[in-house]
Amino acid sequence: MLSIFALVVDDSAQFLKTVTPERAASAIWMAGGVLFLMKLGAWLRGRRTGLSAGHAPAERPAADRGRTVHRYGR
Repeated sequence: MLSIFALVVDDSAQFLKTVTPERAASAIWMAGGVLFLMKLGAWLRGRRTGLSAGHAPAERPAADRGRTVHRYGR
């Protein structure tokens, strides 16, 4: 696979020499930072607008005395 790549690319791949492990790591850190800031902004915006403010807590169903009397003896 590597030999086929070397034959196909030849001298036109000079730009690949600019890719170093340090630059790749920097690009990953920067992309992660940008994505984190975007996610944080979306979370803060959603928290500010109160997306969950319209939801009321669910009511617990009332126990049916007729069904529970025989189980608990009351």
